[in-house]
Amino acid sequence: MKISIRDKIHSAFNVINGLMVVVALTGVLALLAVIHQGNQAVGVGARLNVVGLEIEASNLKAGEFEKEFLLNIKGKGVEKSRQEYAAKVTPEVATIDRLCAEGARIARTGEDRARFQEIRTLARVYTKAFEGLVAAKEKRGFVDTGAEGDFRNAVHTIEAKISHSDKGEIAMLTLRRSEKDYIMRGLPELITSTHENVKKLKAALQAAPMPASDRTAALESADVYDENFSVLVAADREVDSKMAAYEAAGGELETASAAVAKAGYKASEASLAASSTTAWIAILLGGLLSVGSVGAGIRYGSRISTDIIHPVKTLTDVAERASLGDLSLNVAHTCDDEIGDLQDSLARLVTAVRFYRTENEELAEEMKGAKQ
Repeated sequence: MKISIRDKIHSAFNVINGLMVVVALTGVLALLAVIHQGNQAVGVGARLNVVGLEIEASNLKAGEFEKEFLLNIKGKGVEKSRQEYAAKVTPEVATIDRLCAEGARIARTGEDRARFQEIRTLARVYTKAFEGLVAAKEKRGFVDTGAEGDFRNAVHTIEAKISHSDKGEIAMLTLRRSEKDYIMRGLPELITSTHENVKKLKAALQAAPMPASDRTAALESADVYDENFSVLVAADREVDSKMAAYEAAGGELETASAAVAKAGYKASEASLAASSTTAWIAILLGGLLSVGSVGAGIRYGSRISTDIIHPVKTLTDVAERASLGDLSLNVAHTCDDEIGDLQDSLARLVTAVRFYRTENEELAEEMKGAKQ
């Protein structure tokens, strides 16, 4: 198949243009990849960082409300403190749960998703522990509520019945002293001494000069006091147990919240690093394709030079020698294009000149022989 010089030049330029298009497309795709990575760094990594900080902030707010609840029980009572402070913990925990759900949804790694799920679990454990603490505080009560209120009511009944008994009043004062020492200090030996003082009070009531009905009522109140004091002790132990569970859960939640905030920052850094890596890969790939395009251009330029300039130079040499009378040369057909046609034409021309030259030489020889 004959291929013209024009077609060869067009083919070379098409190849070079195609390589340039590939380089351009690669650059555009690489740029889009870098932009995508950058958006992830800002959109995902930064959002994870914000989510972690918001979780930590909500956890701190919940902790403030819990401390306010515990600090204000003695001043405002359990019920009012629960309404003003403890009730505000639940919305903060709900916010933590919502933020964890968002974080798990947008997280890019299984480790980050597991971390958010862990916080959701810890938040539920923490909420349950705090609710248990609140319930234990309500059961224990303060002054006139709960177990403490019940045994204080019993105390008031006894005090009203023994107002005219010195021994009874002394026994009652001794009992109240041990009771208050226990409430303030919580030592186990004070529990035993309080129960012993109840027995002493009952003995004093038995010996006190009072109507039988008042003695019976006072003794029954002493038994109620003793029972309610035991309930108070049990409630205090439950409070201590719930407090320990609550503090443990709160500590774990606080640690996990701080960790997820740091993880969000690291995720942002990782996205930026990935963006930088993609950019360098794009630069390297673009550079390699550019070098390849230059190499292809040089190769095709050299090929065109070989296919056109060398045959033309050969034909020029043949024409020069032929013009000087050297007709012994053979012009070979080496190209399937316009230069090949020129080679054929020059070959025919040399053959024709050689033929006419030979005829002229033979005619001159004949004429020379005729003259002789």
